[in-house]
Amino acid sequence: CRWRGSLVYTAFSGSHQDAIKKGLEATKKQQLWEVPYLPIDPQDIGRHYEALIRVNSQSGKGGIAFLLETEYGISLPKDCQAEFAKVVQKISDETGKEISAAQIYEAFQKTYVFPQEPMALLDYEMSNTGTFKDDSDVIVKARVRAGAAEYEIHGQGNGPVSAFVAGINKKVFAPKGLEVHLSDYHSVARSACRNAEGSEAVCAVRCQALRDGEKQGKSAFGVGLHRNTTTAVLRAVISAINCLGGDAKLFA
Repeated sequence: CRWRGSLVYTAFSGSHQDAIKKGLEATKKQQLWEVPYLPIDPQDIGRHYEALIRVNSQSGKGGIAFLLETEYGISLPKDCQAEFAKVVQKISDETGKEISAAQIYEAFQKTYVFPQEPMALLDYEMSNTGTFKDDSDVIVKARVRAGAAEYEIHGQGNGPVSAFVAGINKKVFAPKGLEVHLSDYHSVARSACRNAEGSEAVCAVRCQALRDGEKQGKSAFGVGLHRNTTTAVLRAVISAINCLGGDAKLFA
């Protein structure tokens, strides 16, 4: 029988995984099953999608993103997927083994969620300069830790993110001749899945360090998770700053 074998529905290749991921997304909008490389739905014969998409050093961002979303409800923007894929591929290269969905999620947490160094958000409060009917600015007051020092920051902007970044730049980075510029912001609800209830916000932002308008190192994404969207996006900003790495020399 041509359908025998434990790997008969399995894709390791990045291009195949991308095609399957797009095909599965398209089936959500239609009743007809038309997925590249899969003539039938594996779930119809008791197979699970985690066994369908397998990740090793050959895999691209599509398969990694697919498992992160289907197993843990976390959807990342494409550029962030590509950035995180390098983390997972490095693990696969070093171990010479396949990477499970659980290992991908663990790597995601260690990369974006858990790090509290060199910067951490300790607490914050938010208010408006006027009434909600006005085109008023948002004011964010927060306490952050950067290295061994704690800072009371105060920022104002057209939203919580811009106000928070403005406050961090003014208090922490401007005295060093540096600033952090935020270029991308992506926010979605965590989708219901096998391993999460789907009640959190998933916020991803991309930051770039600048000195006198010149880029310092590469830009980096950060991701924040929380039931409160504002908390999630402020955590994402901190995550991005921590992911900028030594090339940015933000804390030198």
